[in-house]
Amino acid sequence: MKGSRPCLYVCKTCKQDGAPLAEGETPPGKVLYEAVAERLEALGPDAPIDVQPIVCFANCEQGCSVGLSQAGKWAYMVGHIGPAEADRLITYGAAYGLSLLHT
Repeated sequence: MKGSRPCLYVCKTCKQDGAPLAEGETPPGKVLYEAVAERLEALGPDAPIDVQPIVCFANCEQGCSVGLSQAGKWAYMVGHIGPAEADRLITYGAAYGLSLLHT
């Protein structure tokens, strides 16, 4: 059920480890967000997590950066994630979702 799942927040403006982009190059964070969103869309309503793009975590030297949160749990931020990590992020989010709530 949407809203009760963990949410992965992906910075769509992130550059890989703060490296400059070439003219017209798509930021790796946007590529990562689109890869995760595409995989979750293919899973349909049974997707284990939701994904939301954000504009900036102000964590540029650690990019690409993502955050993961769910009501009642600690939130986490992870850096140095590349677009190739989309499947691993979904697995990470699913495991996080199965963990016990902190009260």
